[in-house]
Amino acid sequence: MLKSSRKWTRRGILCSITWSPSRIGRESSKKNSNLQMLRLRGIKKGKTRLLRKTQLFDKGRMLKADWDDMMIRVPEVKAEQELANQTQDNIEADWFKLRQQFIRRTSFKDWM
Repeated sequence: MLKSSRKWTRRGILCSITWSPSRIGRESSKKNSNLQMLRLRGIKKGKTRLLRKTQLFDKGRMLKADWDDMMIRVPEVKAEQELANQTQDNIEADWFKLRQQFIRRTSFKDWM
């Protein structure tokens, strides 16, 4: 038994296509195999998505642990920064005093 269907072509002409039973069987098996492939791909995608989610979750957990460690160290770092600023101010003051002494002893201001 032949199955016929009507189909419009690109130019708008109506034509009829006749399909043999063997061709219909091949087309349906192709569709079934395509559906199976799509299902398998969906399963693979689901597994890869789950894997990516777990990797991302682990990465986030590690970042959170690092952040917590840094937040614990904040008072130490602030104290070190204060000490470094005081040391820098003392060094600048000492160099300024040395510069003034050098200018007084050598009368370097006359050379300027």
